[in-house]
Amino acid sequence: MAPVPVTDDYYAILEVDSAPVLRYHIPSLTSKSSNKTKPPSKTQPETSIPKSNQEDISDSAAIAAIRKVKIEREVKWRPTAKRYEDIIFEQKREVTRLKKDIKDLDDIKIRELAEQVAANSWSAWIFSSLHKKPVESEEEKERKSNERLDRLHSKNVKEKVLESKMTQLRQWGKGLKDGQDVLAIAHEIEDGKILFYENRIRARRDRELEEKRREVERVRDGALKKEREKRDKEEAECLTKYHAARKLREEQEAAAEKLREDAARVRRMQEESTARFYEQQRRHQTPPVGGSSRYSRRKPERGSCIHNGWWPKVEAESSWDRLECEECGATYGYLLRCPSCRIKACVTCQQTLRPVRQGQRRTRPGYGNNQTRGSKGHTYDHYEEWSD
Repeated sequence: MAPVPVTDDYYAILEVDSAPVLRYHIPSLTSKSSNKTKPPSKTQPETSIPKSNQEDISDSAAIAAIRKVKIEREVKWRPTAKRYEDIIFEQKREVTRLKKDIKDLDDIKIRELAEQVAANSWSAWIFSSLHKKPVESEEEKERKSNERLDRLHSKNVKEKVLESKMTQLRQWGKGLKDGQDVLAIAHEIEDGKILFYENRIRARRDRELEEKRREVERVRDGALKKEREKRDKEEAECLTKYHAARKLREEQEAAAEKLREDAARVRRMQEESTARFYEQQRRHQTPPVGGSSRYSRRKPERGSCIHNGWWPKVEAESSWDRLECEECGATYGYLLRCPSCRIKACVTCQQTLRPVRQGQRRTRPGYGNNQTRGSKGHTYDHYEEWSD
């Protein structure tokens, strides 16, 4: 039986070119700069959609079209592959049946040879005298001979048919494999195109992400630079203000120290002048005869003392103690002491005891304890101030 020729055109079924597919032009394999896009044409009209988005849309559409072609090719190839597989299945079943028939014929021949060997053996010859075997007739011998010839002829025919079926099975198997190879190569080409477009889209997106990252870093560096410059400026201004405030504080402290020194010098000069004045008066006057009581002792001193000069402040030993005025008997937290007669009096009594010069007036008694506030919160007593 002649083998059935395979006349299917796989390239026509799969709709691919019959040229060598391995030399098919794939941009991602033949171009060294596959990730670089061509410069835009000057005549290309401007649109509101960015160029990168347009290229991504175009590449995505190309990928979708290629995948659609792959699906359609598989759909067209599936019936042909199914027909090949069915034929190969039937051929294999026929081959299996023929092999089984040939094996059965060989088993019959082997069994006959075994019977013939057993009949010609020594054991059969020895027992033949005891059990004599019936002699076969000519018809029986002719029948067995014909059966052997039929089996031999049937075996030869089946072997030829088996060889033809095996040849057809190999041809159908080769045809199926060739079709699958063509389909696989076509898919590989399409996959290369898809990979090219995907790499281009990925490279474009990576480039955009890199540009965005650089822009973010540039903005962040600018903000950090401005913040650093602002901080340096503020630190410089704070340092300048600190030096200015320190210089002003030193000047104020120096001025306050000078005022304290001047006030102390004036007070010492006044005390010395008053002491000399009363010392001269005491030398030229007769000392009064004092009584037994405190007031009798004070009256001669008060009559001879004019209570002029600087009256220093006398404070109590603690904040809870009170001092008694020797004139009015009232108690205060502090009193004033006459530099000459050493009498201790309150502010009001001190203003009463001090003489009033012509053309001058007293300070208001009891007004603010007659204190002047200097720089740095220091207070200075001015109980001897007179205004013209």
